[in-house]
Amino acid sequence: MTKPLVWYLVFLIAFISLAPRVDAAFVSSEMSTGAFGDRHSERQRVEAFLERKVVKDRLLDLGFTMHEVENKLSGLSESQVHDLAGRIEDVKVGGSAEGVIIGVLIVLFVIGVLLPLLGIRVWR
Repeated sequence: MTKPLVWYLVFLIAFISLAPRVDAAFVSSEMSTGAFGDRHSERQRVEAFLERKVVKDRLLDLGFTMHEVENKLSGLSESQVHDLAGRIEDVKVGGSAEGVIIGVLIVLFVIGVLLPLLGIRVWR
């Protein structure tokens, strides 16, 4: 009975140690209000993203013309441009595999640790 408990604790400690490193620091009031970053470069980043062929094709499929998109972009406030530029940085081609990895680890945990602790034989 102690051997499965030891393995459970080993896996639990290993899983807990995967927490990301987080830093804290004082920031100026400009940074805390969202007025940081180079506004011109953020607007250029958004425009460059909209110039991609895939994005243009998708906007055309949705029924938008490039003239409408340019008018909407020129009407955005600086905070909206900053938010949009931040969201563009978060976009990943093909998504991310983090959810798949976590799902596989949970399944392996249930099969390898919890089921034997409950007395259910998985392997013969």
